[in-house]
Amino acid sequence: MSLTVEDRQERDRQNRDRIEQGETLARERAARGASLFDRLFPDWSDQVKLTTLEMASPEDRCVLAQVSQRNYPAGRVLLARLMQRKKKSITRRMETYYGLNVSPSVEDAVQFPDLTTAWKDEIRTRRG
Repeated sequence: MSLTVEDRQERDRQNRDRIEQGETLARERAARGASLFDRLFPDWSDQVKLTTLEMASPEDRCVLAQVSQRNYPAGRVLLARLMQRKKKSITRRMETYYGLNVSPSVEDAVQFPDLTTAWKDEIRTRRG
């Protein structure tokens, strides 16, 4: 079954809206995460290598790994301790809220490239 021109246009419009929504949400989440880092990690933005920043990388290239100087799982534990949480690590919901990870929900429009771009923008802003 082939789509009509109108159906294709509507599908394309919905895709553009979803991409725009993902970019907006990523900026909001990275801004929250950057504000958290401002409180917990003085001068954190100077520790991040923009050329290698990649939010999809759990080892050493995501923002949390670079700032905490640990891999992502160990960074989550450190972050929980600095936030004085009773739990040993931050939750997936917190990771998403602070722009450190994408949501497992298929309805969430944020993708890793959106987060990488948003975090780079936050870092550039702080560096002046």
